Amino acid sequence: MLVVLVCVVCVCATVPLVIQELPEVYVEKLVPFLADQLEHSAHLQFYLCWCTLLLTLHGTVVKQRALALMAPLQHMQKSILQKQADIGQMYVKISNELIPM
Repeated sequence: MLVVLVCVVCVCATVPLVIQELPEVYVEKLVPFLADQLEHSAHLQFYLCWCTLLLTLHGTVVKQRALALMAPLQHMQKSILQKQADIGQMYVKISNELIPM
């Protein structure tokens, strides 16, 4: 388990470097990929890190190509909101199991 944690931390530490050096042409291709990964992957924190940095560091590119990226951005938003709802439901379930009414 420790090895996995160390690997995730190391990879997450390099994400800002990768995104900073990412050519603008790949921003438009990365948004749909990240949206899909957010929907299907169990690695929520990792992909949220990518999304946050991509939108922060390349926000002007995303804004300039807003029409082309509208559907993938909406997919990304939908995936994040669904994960938030899933986590909320898990919290309620665990809370009810720990503290019976």
